Amino acid sequence: MEWQKQRREEADKAEKEKLEEKKAKEMANREQGEAQKRQSDTKALRDELRARRHQEEQEREWRRHEREAIRKQEEETRELRKAILSQIRDRQDFFCEQAAYDKQAYDSVFDIQSQKFEDEKKLLEEKKMVRILLI
Repeated sequence: MEWQKQRREEADKAEKEKLEEKKAKEMANREQGEAQKRQSDTKALRDELRARRHQEEQEREWRRHEREAIRKQEEETRELRKAILSQIRDRQDFFCEQAAYDKQAYDSVFDIQSQKFEDEKKLLEEKKMVRILLI
């Protein structure tokens, strides 16, 4: 009986040790799982942060590109406006010069015709005087 009692105690003790080992193993597995989960969560957070930073960099680059395109368009518009105004001034200058040339040509022709008219008028007056004197 003593022997059975001792055997039962040993069996109970062995069972208790097995349970403790099992609990310790489960706890170690749980801690290892939690550590792996924390590590996985940390990696996921780092990946998410890296992706967010990359996205923000892409957006900054896109906005910079858009600003540059707008600046370039505005510069081209300014240059075009400047070229158009220059062409308008050149045309106005040309028309002013042409008008001055035309006026000079008109005045020259007018002066010549006026001189001819005066010369013919004098000639007629002289002929008239000669007739009067001959009469």
